[in-house]
Amino acid sequence: MSDCWQPGNTMNGDKEQVVRPTQAVLSVRTGDVVISLIHGKAAIVSPEHAGRLLSNNYVRVEVDSRKVVPAWFVWHFNESRESRRQQALATQGSTFVLRLSLTEVRQFTATLPPLNKQKAIGGLYLATIEKRHYQERLAALNEQQILSQLSDMIQ
Repeated sequence: MSDCWQPGNTMNGDKEQVVRPTQAVLSVRTGDVVISLIHGKAAIVSPEHAGRLLSNNYVRVEVDSRKVVPAWFVWHFNESRESRRQQALATQGSTFVLRLSLTEVRQFTATLPPLNKQKAIGGLYLATIEKRHYQERLAALNEQQILSQLSDMIQ
């Protein structure tokens, strides 16, 4: 099966169709900070996601690295009481979908600790996330092994 969006391929067989976006298309680079407006979570773009396009559900945050450590910003946005309070106020009254708006995100404030504290907090936060990822992966592999052994017992 071929991808019909490759150059030279057509949908109707008559002529090549071109898709032109009506807005500027934004792609992300490794190290960019992005926020999911739907989930209310921030993340740092990894190398495997570099080059992907940002949809309307995400915003890229331009972080001044002379004042803010990106990993600290992600921790602050995702976990700090200050940010959670602001997110709760921004989504107050929403009953079905807790979606942040770009206007609300722009109004968020952050109390900045010194850069050395930001580096320590951000580094520990990213290490904690990485550790959780590996623990979940290990648990899934252990489960697969046990299920495989159970299947082998029947045969």
